[in-house]
Amino acid sequence: NYPNSPNYPNYPNYPNYPNYPNYPDSPDFPTYPDSPTPPPNNSSPLSFNLPAPTTTSRPLSLWATYYYVHRAQQVANGEALRDMNGNSLGVELSRRDWCAAAVEGTVQVMNGDRVLGTYNYAGVNSRGQVNCTAFYPRLGSRTGQVRFAPTRNPFGDGVQGLALVPYRTIAVDRTQIPIGSVVFIPEARGRRLTLPSGEQVTHDGYFFAADVGGAIRGRHIDVFLGTTEENPFPFVTSSARGTFTAYVIDNPQIRTALETLHRPSSQTASARRYFR
Repeated sequence: NYPNSPNYPNYPNYPNYPNYPNYPDSPDFPTYPDSPTPPPNNSSPLSFNLPAPTTTSRPLSLWATYYYVHRAQQVANGEALRDMNGNSLGVELSRRDWCAAAVEGTVQVMNGDRVLGTYNYAGVNSRGQVNCTAFYPRLGSRTGQVRFAPTRNPFGDGVQGLALVPYRTIAVDRTQIPIGSVVFIPEARGRRLTLPSGEQVTHDGYFFAADVGGAIRGRHIDVFLGTTEENPFPFVTSSARGTFTAYVIDNPQIRTALETLHRPSSQTASARRYFR
């Protein structure tokens, strides 16, 4: 029944009570016998304060790459973003930016400091549009056949109606890690991150399987960074030899917290905190 326990003191601002900045890991945090396991604080989007797991599953040996939202300025007489039918979506990019958008899978188109829209990978069309080999010589012709669609969420759309969330979303091979799984990576817990807003946060180690990718197969995962292009996680080496240990966590409270964060209704508040 916590925090409705009759022994629960009157902390009007709990769980942001100032004397417990590291809740629930603070050594001063009291124990309430009626409620030995306090629920995580899920009230603030992009909070990374979920408690360490008390039980873990069989360990997984994974390796990781990372991806992000490419930010690009609209240009005149550039390459149009087109839908699956070949129709222009009303924005044009330089050839380099168009190819970067096709590779990353999501692009945020800007006019100066103003965001015109965010667009996701929608598929490929047999008719090529841009030759990207000058920028990505190792990739095949399909990169230049990519088509786009407007997103419903500020950082892009994952699968099954889920939104992409910076530093939380991972793309997975769903035959290995089902969509909706909570993955705990011990090497991420305690890692300091700086959001584009300048706010510093400490990661709790939890990630949520909400996306897939054509190159994400087997024990390979792809960590989503939002609009940040610099990888902050040492365990992400972009090499199949750079393996690390992870666990799929079966904790209903933590799974609900991360599912809620990946719903479209949470995205406006997430974006506001991320960029403010």
